[in-house]
Amino acid sequence: MRQSPFMNDIRTARLHVRQYLEESATTSGFNADPVIVIQLLNAALAVEMMCVLRYQRHVVMTAGIRSASVNTTLIKHAQAEQVHADQLMQRIVQLGGEPNVSQRGCLAVAPMNMWRGIRFRT
Repeated sequence: MRQSPFMNDIRTARLHVRQYLEESATTSGFNADPVIVIQLLNAALAVEMMCVLRYQRHVVMTAGIRSASVNTTLIKHAQAEQVHADQLMQRIVQLGGEPNVSQRGCLAVAPMNMWRGIRFRT
């Protein structure tokens, strides 16, 4: 039975994907310093975590006749930001780092004006 060109393309694509996955988190074209990339990813992680907290704060602070519909939207936004944070943490680990989710770490790397309105107990 003769194979179609489409099937050959799928085999080629699978071979390329398999080779890519075997090369680890970085490929030969990755020229950045992983330490700096991890620092930048941790900074982005802090921002995403702050966004989750801010949306959650808005949910509990919202009152009024339309608060249920507003809260549904806010919760969806918080969940989307949490997905972003999860992706960042996975990438940090792939690069050999550790996600910095400590309060001190988040405060140190996120822009300070982003924490306005969020209170931490120390």
